Amino acid sequence: MGNAQRVHAPAIHQRYGLPIACRVAIAMMPKGSRERAMTITKKEIIERAGQVFGSHSEAIAWLDRPALALEQRSPASLLRTREGRRIVGNLLLQLEYGVYV
Repeated sequence: MGNAQRVHAPAIHQRYGLPIACRVAIAMMPKGSRERAMTITKKEIIERAGQVFGSHSEAIAWLDRPALALEQRSPASLLRTREGRRIVGNLLLQLEYGVYV
């Protein structure tokens, strides 16, 4: 697995309050990717969503829709807090890596 570091999924849940599928996906990511997702800004979330979904308009539509992985909350509703941005950033990483929840 190269320089990826294993992290116990329950420890991530306790720290970030993420659903199990999110915790497993994050635990399998390389350490740098996990850390980057945890410090992402609102502007970076929107830019990243545009890259993941292929356009700014698709990113905005995704941000406004309730997401099953976010317990039916919209990603945009979580962007006000640092923890919320971490959660949405992690979800974008999961989508990018092909881990769908």
